Amino acid sequence: MKAINRKLLRELSHMRGQVASIGLVVAAGVALMVSFAGALISLQDAADAFYRQARLADVFTALTRAPESLAARVRSIPGVAAVDTRVVTDARLALDDAATPATGRFISLPDGGTPLNQPVVRRGDLPVVRRGDLPGRRAAGEARQALVSEGFAIARGLDLGDEVRAVINGRLVPFRITGIAVSAEYVFAIRPGDFVPDDRRFGIFWLPREDLASALDMQGAFNDLALTLAPGASGDAVAARVDSLLAPYGGRGAIPLERQLSYESLENEFRQLRVQSFLLPAIFLGVAAFLLNVVLARIIGSQRGVIAVLKAFGYHGAEVARHYLGFALLIVLLGSVVGILVGYQLGVWFVGLYAEFFRFPALGFALNPGAVAIALGVSIGSAVLGAMRAVRAAAALPPAAAMRPEAPASFEPTLLERAGLGRLLSPRGRMVLRQLGRQPRRLALAVIAIGFSMAMMVASGSIVDGVTAVIDIQFTRVQREDMAINFDRAVPIRVRHELAAIPGVLRVEPTRTAAVRLLNGHHAETIALEGRRPDTEMRQLLGADLRPVLLPPEGVLLTRWLAERLEVAPGDTVTVELIEQARRRVRVRVAGITDEPVGGGAVLDHEALARLLREQPAATGARLQIDAHQADTILERLEAMPRVAGVGRRVVWLRQFQEQLAERLLQNALVLSIFSAIIAIGVVYNNARISLAERARELGVMRVLGFTRREIAGLLLSELAVQVILAIPVGALIGIALARLVASLISTDAFRIPRIVDPSTLLSGAAVVLVSGVISALLVRRRLDQLDMVQVLKAPE
Repeated sequence: MKAINRKLLRELSHMRGQVASIGLVVAAGVALMVSFAGALISLQDAADAFYRQARLADVFTALTRAPESLAARVRSIPGVAAVDTRVVTDARLALDDAATPATGRFISLPDGGTPLNQPVVRRGDLPVVRRGDLPGRRAAGEARQALVSEGFAIARGLDLGDEVRAVINGRLVPFRITGIAVSAEYVFAIRPGDFVPDDRRFGIFWLPREDLASALDMQGAFNDLALTLAPGASGDAVAARVDSLLAPYGGRGAIPLERQLSYESLENEFRQLRVQSFLLPAIFLGVAAFLLNVVLARIIGSQRGVIAVLKAFGYHGAEVARHYLGFALLIVLLGSVVGILVGYQLGVWFVGLYAEFFRFPALGFALNPGAVAIALGVSIGSAVLGAMRAVRAAAALPPAAAMRPEAPASFEPTLLERAGLGRLLSPRGRMVLRQLGRQPRRLALAVIAIGFSMAMMVASGSIVDGVTAVIDIQFTRVQREDMAINFDRAVPIRVRHELAAIPGVLRVEPTRTAAVRLLNGHHAETIALEGRRPDTEMRQLLGADLRPVLLPPEGVLLTRWLAERLEVAPGDTVTVELIEQARRRVRVRVAGITDEPVGGGAVLDHEALARLLREQPAATGARLQIDAHQADTILERLEAMPRVAGVGRRVVWLRQFQEQLAERLLQNALVLSIFSAIIAIGVVYNNARISLAERARELGVMRVLGFTRREIAGLLLSELAVQVILAIPVGALIGIALARLVASLISTDAFRIPRIVDPSTLLSGAAVVLVSGVISALLVRRRLDQLDMVQVLKAPE
């Protein structure tokens, strides 16, 4: 081994504390990049393979009822490659666990061939109608065959051969499970009205077309359609033609794949992961580059004589540059190896969290070579950029100049002293101020680097603040009902008297929703328009200031998200296209804007909605306030009502939200908090060690002159304290900006995190920075106590 290489290894060993702290910062950045990028690639690969295997459709649409002969007209539309008609319905499941009501979505399967959106059977077989046993000739009560979604089967403990009963079209229909499957159409399976997936309360079932059609009295008809596009076809143009064709049959608006709920939810995750895999590692690796620049500059400054000797013995400037660059690269490579190992474990954990939300035939984290190569390339590139300035200085240093010591630093009065404020400082305070003023660039970068560690703490803590705010707003101020009921169709408004007669029901508020499309210019959104009574108490409307908004007798209230999508403001008018009435269009004034963090819809006075629909007052659901002690009895009574399609409870929604979505966000916040502390300790400790190394002779002279260890430690650590204190307001400002960015990245159409930062979060971030400073100070104080005065005073003049 060459002598110059042995020198490099000895210096790495001698500076192992600084090497470890810088390596940890690099490792954190590489780990985040490997885990996020690997999770993104694993999810994308699993989704693409699943979509191809299942023949996922390009356009989806639902309707009331249409004859099967209409499918031929859809196929004739230019740009349509393939069409599948289906029978689909949601039905309440009659399960033994009455305390946990569940809804099933029943989807028909064709008699033969490979349909679009084909479920992938994990265990068992596809359901069949047995030959000679047509629905009309089946023995009374005999169970039909069905596939069940894997998530629901696992959550409910269902297995092959088990029987499930559902209330379809007012009749109790039994089904026997022949297989367990997953669906590309329902990778993200969520029950209508819920906030997050809940496999215990929502399951997908696939039945032979004949069986489901007979149960719904839809022989020779369909109420759902999926199609694929020919290469180069315009999805919007085809969707418009399909809508026009299905309008007389109650068509509810064609939905392109990009707006299909499961696909869109997964794409939102992809978008978040793409940004996270770039933004967060960039912060860590940027800080590492700064640390390497400062450390190398200090080493080169202290080794001017060594550089002169190396060049005198024949080493060229390029060899000297490679030597010091190798110092940076070895640290980065060691940190990268640790980062890849940690990133792999983090990636496995992340994918495990996603597997609870998204159902794939096969999903596992694979350490992607491309992601690893990018992580290594970015980390090495940041190291080279960070070290280049110091390395160039070493390579360009002539031997004669290197033999001379650096020019002594100028300790002229600082700007504050010249302004007359120096009299307010003690001699030690003026020494600290002048020492920091000698290198303003290093001070500024150190403050920014420490500030970024606090900023990441604030950003991760803001996720907790946002989730807490959502829980408070949505589940205590907006949704105040104990139970919510959905009927399988619109029923007369007198149903409220039947519900009020159930023992334990304290208040009933019927609701009427209608599927509509809101149009404004080229903008269009398909939503559920809700009609409410002015005296509604169990579902509150809130404005931007979170104050209650009164429901006007005329005009529609839109959520802020919906208003932004449609580009409308109060006083504007929108076109309401009534899907239930052959797409009749009506102009309605926008009366106001509401702010709700979950969901997005429109609200109208119930009488105004009835006039819009040209019908007598009706109800598609109801909200109840109940006696909590009689909740189980009330659930049993509601389950026995034939028109009830589903029952939801606020306590269940809240627990569901906290256990799934909030838990996942909080776990991610915890990871970021830990990594943020690594930045703080790495920056503060390295700055303190560098300051100690640069001022060792000066501190030794002060000890000889009679200063105590405590006094010289106070001088050195005061500089550290100033950096930390200056970094706190900088970190707060960066953190607030970063928190707003993170909130916008993780917000989706269905769930929007408020862009807020609680003062306690700022205090927590500042506390982490201060604790990191204290830890670093204790480590440096220990090194200071071990300072050999004789050795440091031997330095040549």
